[in-house]
Amino acid sequence: MKTLNTIVLHLLLILALVGCGRNREFTVAMTIDNVQAPALKLTWWGDSGMVSTDIRPAADGVFRFKGSTHKPTLVTVAGDGGVVLAQLVVAGGEQLKVRGDMKSPLAVTVEGDEHNAEWARWRAEHASLPRPGAELDKAARDYVLAHRDSPVATWILLFDHSDITHDEQAMALLDSINPEARPHSLVMTAQTIAATHAERASSLNELYLVDNDAQGYRSITLRGAETMILFWTTTDTSYRRQFAHLKELKQAHPAWRIIDVNVSSDSVRWQRVLRDEEPGDWQHLWAPCGPAEPALVPLRLNFVPQLVHLDSTAVVLQRP
Repeated sequence: MKTLNTIVLHLLLILALVGCGRNREFTVAMTIDNVQAPALKLTWWGDSGMVSTDIRPAADGVFRFKGSTHKPTLVTVAGDGGVVLAQLVVAGGEQLKVRGDMKSPLAVTVEGDEHNAEWARWRAEHASLPRPGAELDKAARDYVLAHRDSPVATWILLFDHSDITHDEQAMALLDSINPEARPHSLVMTAQTIAATHAERASSLNELYLVDNDAQGYRSITLRGAETMILFWTTTDTSYRRQFAHLKELKQAHPAWRIIDVNVSSDSVRWQRVLRDEEPGDWQHLWAPCGPAEPALVPLRLNFVPQLVHLDSTAVVLQRP
């Protein structure tokens, strides 16, 4: 009987863990009219900074995305020319439907979650106001004053206000929101977005990161040859396409220095990808602290994957 009870307990634990995993999953189905670009750009503020992913329509014309998260996370959807169509906050378990028109950015509707639906309504009502702008900032503050217990108040203040980090009144309002409606993960996301507006380095002399061959930290000089660096994460499988692009560059420019830097937190998965994909004969580096790694801070990586091109004197020539 004791053994049977132990087995039952283990089964219940497994079912609970599976349930938790499912609760972390969310789906987004987007029907957007008048899109000229072949794909929508979806950006995800996760543990490794901003991950950028192209979402292409299915046969029925619907753009679908499935993800998993254990904390409130900002998802931004952009269309033609990088114009923002919608922003959503997901925490796992949502099944959202987004409907919009590229001719009327931000005037979208959202079904499947009352808070995201309310945020979409508010943004549609204020779509005519300059963004960023003083009028929109005031509208955001007014909403917070009337909805201090709603998570939507946090979302509007953090992501529709021009920059609360430089507005003492807005920061005080943020502190006044019910803590249960003010998740730390989103506050940190807003601070990260604000930090990306700061000036980025125009040159980078070396990288001090973990080298896959040396199995430890080493300094990589970036002078003496043109250099192309790919910053990527294992959570976005577009790295396969990026690896193929680097192989083409290496073949076309044999003298170039090619480097890829993984900014995911999971080193085991990083090495598994290198083993399975065989990306190329160049240096494979890992930043254990992601974009916050000291060697990468000067670049202010606000999204990945990202290619950075440096000349032979380590001056940054091109980046998005």
